[in-house]
Amino acid sequence: MPYEIRIKAQHDCPFLEFANMFSSPVHSYCSREFDIVEIGAKVDESQREMLERLFPADTNWQIFETGSTSYVMMNCKCEGLYEKSITTLVQQAGGIQEYPIRYHQGFEYHKVRCLNETALSQVIKEVEALPYLEILGIEDIGEKGLYRSQMISAFELLDALTSTQLKVLRDAFERGYYNIPRGVRTEDLATEYQVSRYAVDKSLRKAENKIIQAIMPYLLLKSRG
Repeated sequence: MPYEIRIKAQHDCPFLEFANMFSSPVHSYCSREFDIVEIGAKVDESQREMLERLFPADTNWQIFETGSTSYVMMNCKCEGLYEKSITTLVQQAGGIQEYPIRYHQGFEYHKVRCLNETALSQVIKEVEALPYLEILGIEDIGEKGLYRSQMISAFELLDALTSTQLKVLRDAFERGYYNIPRGVRTEDLATEYQVSRYAVDKSLRKAENKIIQAIMPYLLLKSRG
């Protein structure tokens, strides 16, 4: 049966060193061609200088900003310079790295999928042999859990939405707001809810922005690839 291993690490890693400059969690994604680092803040000048120091010129890193979130995109460094990374270690042992990798308060957190007990045992052996790695938990996730892990989950997409935003988004979709031509106007929904049109527009924009924010790392990887 498939398993999920949660791993905590504290080691010499440029992504972790960069993430330590921020108070909120930082996440990284990888397509094996490009790396995306997602930061819930603007990148200031000192942090740009840190990027220049940590990552060689051949990584061709760039910064994109959407609202209050920043994304650093660069050529993938999973191999070569960082060939002994935790991702490479677990994958050579038969595990599958799940993204994003999370960095927060001096530690990085990995989720690794193992298709069977043989891979599970080998990954555990490799992790336990290194003092800077700690296994936080192991879970039998079943086949459905493995399938869900290979795509962005509904939880990741919708967890940040309020109940009001969910309702307005659902009602707008069901009434044809996203059809061409539109089947309903926001003023129609406002009349039904007995609120202002501005309140409906605001709820829709916030819901849409949160969903776009959740999928932006994948959009960036797809557009660059």
